Amino acid sequence: MNTQIVLTLSDLGKFAIWAALIIILIYIIFILRRIFMSLRDINKVLEDNRSHVDEILKTAPGITKNFDSISKNLAKDIAAFNGTVDNLAGITEKLTNVKNLREKFSKEEKKEKPHRGVAVEKSDE
Repeated sequence: MNTQIVLTLSDLGKFAIWAALIIILIYIIFILRRIFMSLRDINKVLEDNRSHVDEILKTAPGITKNFDSISKNLAKDIAAFNGTVDNLAGITEKLTNVKNLREKFSKEEKKEKPHRGVAVEKSDE
């Protein structure tokens, strides 16, 4: 009797592919089991807190209406505030111009005033 076992590369490749598929299938089964357990826990929590969930769902439309109202009021207040900031920016610019003019005139006055003990000649230019 001839009892030889012959394995070709094709056979080894098929074996590796089938082994990988079985491992992937087992992994998918574990993932689905975990998802099922999580959903079961979520259902339990929802059943235990059903009254609170219902209360939240009843008050949610009122909350969204209040939020819309608050956001509209806030938008109006921000628009008014922007106007105020623009006014302050204009006033600040005018005050800066006045300050610059005042500094310019004070420098010119210092140039025209004679220093102690030194006579400064004024030119008629």
